[in-house]
Amino acid sequence: MSNQEFTLAEAMKLLFEQDVASAPERHPLEGSQCLCLPRFRRQAVEQWTEAEREHVRTCQTGYCQRMLALSWRGEHPPLAHLAEYARGEYPYQAAMQFHLADDGCRRCQLVVRILRELGAMARAVAVLYREGPLQPDEAATFAEPRAPLYLRQTSEDGNLIISVVESDPPEHELKVYVEAPGCGEAGGKVRLTLAGENETLERVLDLEKTEFGWEAEASFGKFEEAVARLGEDWVVAAVLMEPGG
Repeated sequence: MSNQEFTLAEAMKLLFEQDVASAPERHPLEGSQCLCLPRFRRQAVEQWTEAEREHVRTCQTGYCQRMLALSWRGEHPPLAHLAEYARGEYPYQAAMQFHLADDGCRRCQLVVRILRELGAMARAVAVLYREGPLQPDEAATFAEPRAPLYLRQTSEDGNLIISVVESDPPEHELKVYVEAPGCGEAGGKVRLTLAGENETLERVLDLEKTEFGWEAEASFGKFEEAVARLGEDWVVAAVLMEPGG
């Protein structure tokens, strides 16, 4: 075979080697003190040293906060980060603003909006989210053509638990169950918000003392009708309020 005769694989290999040889060693915005890419994985971010946190906060070129924002394209930022941002206390403002505005993450926009509107009156907030239709592997675990919805979330302090379910046939209702282990003897209320792209549904529930603790529940009507009103992307937030709040 002459030097002019290349297989497609050999040609691709040659082009790759040429591209690698001509590629810059680092991003043009990456400084000598910037964090390496593996340090932007979620587990690594939670283990940043004080020096790393300070550098990302003050990164002169903006490279590190941009990389942090890009890491959220695969996995949303933790709720604790969104809560800090909603309170105006998040140290990486540019990263979150890029995620919310430039990347236009509708899920996190909804969460931040709810936390800003409701968080100030709460002792505990639990937020959960459902995006789009159920995946085939989820549906395959049930005998029905589509798996019934079931979501559950506990607030960070453990004082509030919410479960969102699609009830059994024939009702097929969208129901929210609330447990409030952090509620005192005086009882209290829970403000429940389902915020979607199309509409926001709200309830204020009185907690009732049962043999299992303080609980409440609410129905938002037929499941398919409620979801159609909310839109494809929606967030459920429960806020534990003080008695008389």
